[in-house]
Amino acid sequence: MTRDGVSLFRASAGNDMETVIWLLRHAETESTATGLYSSRLPSLVSGKGLQQERLLTDRLRNRRIGAIYTSPLPRCVSLASAIGRDHGLETTEAPELVEIDLG
Repeated sequence: MTRDGVSLFRASAGNDMETVIWLLRHAETESTATGLYSSRLPSLVSGKGLQQERLLTDRLRNRRIGAIYTSPLPRCVSLASAIGRDHGLETTEAPELVEIDLG
């Protein structure tokens, strides 16, 4: 299911506990602002991207978040860290979440 561009997956262990996994895409980068695809390049978040991060962080403020995993790419760490700061959580960088290398 997608809500406002945010993918949401729900899983239940058959009891009253439910696990919700949010998959978030990083905010606009300096590269994507000019129409370039970044792939694995360390493109930084643009000014508009910082605004997008603030809006998403505000939107998630009242959500219960237990852990944050992120790609180690700077644009991904930026968003994950902003959400983590707001929730008092450390982020865990997971190399398995890095984008496909398009060469």
